[in-house]
Amino acid sequence: MPRNTSTRSGPRLDTINILIIGAGGLGCEIVKNLVMTGFKRLTVIDMDTVELSNLNRQFLFRVCGKIEDMSDEFYDEFDLVLCGLDSIEARRWVSNHFVSTADPDKQGGIKPIVDGAVEGLRGNVRVIIPTVTSCYECTVSLNSAQPESYPICTIANTPRCPEHCIEWAYMVEWPRQYPDSPLDKDNQDHMQWVHEVALRRARQFGIDEFDYGRTVGVVKRVIPSFAPTNSAIAAYKLATQDALPSNNYLMFNGIEGIFISSLSLDKREDCPVCQSGHRTVRVPRDAVLRDLVSKTLKDEFCIASPSIWLDTGLLYAPAPPRLEMQTRKNLDRRISEVLGDGDDTTLTVFDGAGSKALLLAIKFE
Repeated sequence: MPRNTSTRSGPRLDTINILIIGAGGLGCEIVKNLVMTGFKRLTVIDMDTVELSNLNRQFLFRVCGKIEDMSDEFYDEFDLVLCGLDSIEARRWVSNHFVSTADPDKQGGIKPIVDGAVEGLRGNVRVIIPTVTSCYECTVSLNSAQPESYPICTIANTPRCPEHCIEWAYMVEWPRQYPDSPLDKDNQDHMQWVHEVALRRARQFGIDEFDYGRTVGVVKRVIPSFAPTNSAIAAYKLATQDALPSNNYLMFNGIEGIFISSLSLDKREDCPVCQSGHRTVRVPRDAVLRDLVSKTLKDEFCIASPSIWLDTGLLYAPAPPRLEMQTRKNLDRRISEVLGDGDDTTLTVFDGAGSKALLLAIKFE
C-alpha cells in the first residue's frame, strides 16, 4: 500500500516544488530529510567545490551553479525555498530577490523562505514570508560578529594556546621561509607544513598538542559543524515549512542538554528591501555616481547589479556588456552634475533581473 503523502490542509508532498540553496553539511541533511519525508520535486543549487574536510558530513555531490546566474523564470517554478548557506551576503541576496519579485496578487507569487544555520551543537531556523514577515535585511545588523583574531605580539612572543601557534606558523613563519610563495590553504602539503611547524612551537611553549583538523580550522576560519545538529535543524525546517508563524526565529542549543526557544523578528520600518520601496539617501555634493552604486546600492541595499534610471533615460546599466560600456562614463560623473542642483530628484533603481527594487530620492549634503 503506497504511503499517503497528503495533508488535510495542504497539497501532496510529491507535488510541492522545493529549491534548496546551499549543499554543504546542512544542505545535504535537508535534502536527505526531505526525500525520506516523501518530497519528490527537489532542486539543489550551490557554487562551492568539494574538499576532503567536507566528506564527514557532505555526501551528495553534483555539478551546481551560482544563485545570481539563474533567471526569474527559474525561481518562479518553486513553491518553497530552503537555505543552508554559510554566507551573510548570499542570505541577503536570496531574501532581496524573493522580496523584490514577490507578487501577492498572483497565485504562487510569494515564495516562503526557510533559512537555517549551524555552528557545532548550536543552530537556528528562520522563516521569511516575503512582504508579510520581516526579511533578512531587517535584521542584518545582528550579524556583526567577526572571526576571532589574536594580537600579533601575543602570537610572536607569548603564545598560550594552539591557535596562537597555528597563527604564528602561517602568518609569521611561512612568509619568512617562503617570501615569494603565498600560502595555498587548499594545498595539503602547505597545510601539513603549517601543522608541523605549529606543533613544534606548541611543544616549545608547553602547549598541549592538537590534530591536523584544528590547524585547518584556524587557517581557513572553518566553523565546526556537527551532523546531528544539521539533522535537527533540517527537521525543524520541515516542521515549519507549511506554517505562517508569529514567532519566526527558532534557536537550538544542544551543548548541555537541549534548549529550544523562539521569538518574533519584526519588520524594520526603514528596511530598504521589504518596506515601501521609497527611500531617501543623503550624499555629498561632490560624490560620483560610482559611489552611489557601490556604497549605497550594493553594500547598504544589497542590490547586486543595479541599473539606474532618470525620467529622462538610463544613467547606468551593468548588463548587457554593450549597454554597460555605453553608460560606464556616467559612473565617474558627479551626482549633482548628473541630476542637477534640484534637491528633490528621484531615481528608479532596478536589480539585475529587471525587477523594480526601489525609488531613491537624492538629498545633497
